[in-house]
Amino acid sequence: MEQVPPTTRGRRKDVGKRDAIILAARALFLERGFAGTSMECLAGVAHVSKATLYSHFADKNALYRAIIEDKVMDYRLADFSERLCGDMRRDLELIAVSLQDLLFDDEAVAMVRMVISEARQQSPLVKIFEEAGPGQVFARIADYFESCKQRGEQGLGCPHVEASLFTDLVIGHRKFMRVLIILALGFWFFGARLKVPSEVRFSVIATLYAALILAHLVLPDQHPLILATGGSVAPLALLGGFIGLILIYRLGLRALRRRAERAQSAGGSTPGQSDRFNATELERYARHIMLREIGGVGQKKFKQAKILVIGAGGLGAPALQYLAASGVGTIGVIDDDL
Repeated sequence: MEQVPPTTRGRRKDVGKRDAIILAARALFLERGFAGTSMECLAGVAHVSKATLYSHFADKNALYRAIIEDKVMDYRLADFSERLCGDMRRDLELIAVSLQDLLFDDEAVAMVRMVISEARQQSPLVKIFEEAGPGQVFARIADYFESCKQRGEQGLGCPHVEASLFTDLVIGHRKFMRVLIILALGFWFFGARLKVPSEVRFSVIATLYAALILAHLVLPDQHPLILATGGSVAPLALLGGFIGLILIYRLGLRALRRRAERAQSAGGSTPGQSDRFNATELERYARHIMLREIGGVGQKKFKQAKILVIGAGGLGAPALQYLAASGVGTIGVIDDDL
């Protein structure tokens, strides 16, 4: 006789309503924080009754745990056994790519920041996050190493130690670029204190940068060095372009200073004359000199100009400030209070 499976009591839970609650909770938790979000507010935003909300989740802790578990499942890290092919290298590459994608997920990053802020208030959120997120992923990776060891893979030790080394390697890729930038800045400023010529320091850093760009163009996308330096050449190119603009701006200012000094020398001015720009004035009025409408000649006329301002009240006072800031050489003021 065929057996009929037992039926559960009550109405079956609506998966669509559960997803709506999860989406609403994600938005509200990130916007208002865990403590600032109430179950009543969640029910309103998700367009469900409080009874429906509590039938799916007993409290906010259970809801937050479900959010973290769903995020892990989005990247198929809760159970990746179906995607594995049996080749250890390819399997680890697949797991590493999925883990990297999760680490660079904007919402996942926002969740980590929220946990950090809640940790200051001794919230249970930290433990829930650790158990449902990193703890669950770490356990699955350890299980994978255990299965590899059981089928005879050589060179494997304790599965938990192997999983810890693997996750440290993958997560450490995010920090590698920061370390490179910090080392480059340290070399630049520490070299300046040691009086290493700026040309030498710039040449060393430029050589390292060119080597990174070349590596991104030559090596395959899944190479460890490529993953460690952002996974794409675009961030490096953007960083190099930003630094290049700064260098071009500085070189332009130096060229304008030299041009102004040559123009003054050609005009027969002597160092004692009042219309000669000193280093401080060249730095202060560099942006004026760069303008085609003003240039060095126009700024020199500003310095030679003489202006008399009658009245230092509501209109005269700001006018005096602007005239002085623009580089007018001589300013006279007539006012009853002076």
